[in-house]
Amino acid sequence: MAVTSIAGFQDNALYIIGIPIHLIFVMLLNIISLYLLGKIFKREEKRKVYNAESTHVEEFRSLVTSVWSDRHDLNNHLTVISGFMKI
Repeated sequence: MAVTSIAGFQDNALYIIGIPIHLIFVMLLNIISLYLLGKIFKREEKRKVYNAESTHVEEFRSLVTSVWSDRHDLNNHLTVISGFMKI
């Protein structure tokens, strides 16, 4: 059944449950695009968290190395003081 619109075009669209198929197609594309945007957003958030964590890990390793070096120097100084006290 062809329906003529106000502009004079014939409506030959297929209908599913009274809804034009092109409208269903547009709605499905919108749903898929929202799903994909959600996935992209989650992936970006994970990437940001990973970068922040790796930065903190590097800073922590640097701090541990610095503390280890200071401890080593302190032990050397204490050994020297202990040696002077034995003299």
